[in-house]
Amino acid sequence: MQTPFTTADTDRLLGLADQFMEDWEANEGKHDPECAERRAEWNAIRPLLVQAPAMLTAIRTIIERADDLISAIDGATDQFEPEVAGLSAATSAAEKVIDGIGGQP
Repeated sequence: MQTPFTTADTDRLLGLADQFMEDWEANEGKHDPECAERRAEWNAIRPLLVQAPAMLTAIRTIIERADDLISAIDGATDQFEPEVAGLSAATSAAEKVIDGIGGQP
């Protein structure tokens, strides 16, 4: 059984990366142009990684609500068939994203 990846795990890994960048900058990175480039990349991606657990929760909630809506519309009328098909396809795509990252709760 796979252990869920928690916010604490995220914080720990982000902290390790932060420490690595700080150590690099304080030592050999002072005169290394690649260090400045990696810092800029890290500063750009870090906020997304911080929000990853919340984004995963939001995606799961959207999938759940979309499934409910698809069922309700499907049962009521065929008037919105293209819209329901589009929502269903989007929901399936989101589920594949979650499955691709391990589907952790």
